[in-house]
Amino acid sequence: MLRLLIEEIDSPHQNLGVYPTLSSSRTVETVAKVRQQWGMEPELTLVVGSDLLSQMARWYQIEKLLEQVGLQVIPRPGYPIKEQDLEQLRKLGAKIAIAHVQVPAVSSTAYREKGDTQALTDSVEDYIQQKRLYEYQNQAT
Repeated sequence: MLRLLIEEIDSPHQNLGVYPTLSSSRTVETVAKVRQQWGMEPELTLVVGSDLLSQMARWYQIEKLLEQVGLQVIPRPGYPIKEQDLEQLRKLGAKIAIAHVQVPAVSSTAYREKGDTQALTDSVEDYIQQKRLYEYQNQAT
């Protein structure tokens, strides 16, 4: 689905991509793979939603991760940015920037539970239907 969205964006800079081989359940391992792929030069920024702030201090090797990346926080509706969470991360070494954006209240839960398609592009909605991705939720209702 991400690949479909990137294709629709059609960035003139060609700086968007999907790299599943770099993915890991541990962000610090993903960063290591990125560094191996592109070297130590690029400045990396980890972009997270405000819904993750309260749990980040418990992430695997968080201090090592925060040494290697800047942190960009995207406010999400229903998840206020709490100063205590930011301060805890700063104490662990985080360099934090808060994005000043209005993010729509987009949620896969809203799609799964209510069939809300307002945030989906046609190609992503078609993909979900073709692959029958959320069919089991629809059967339960």
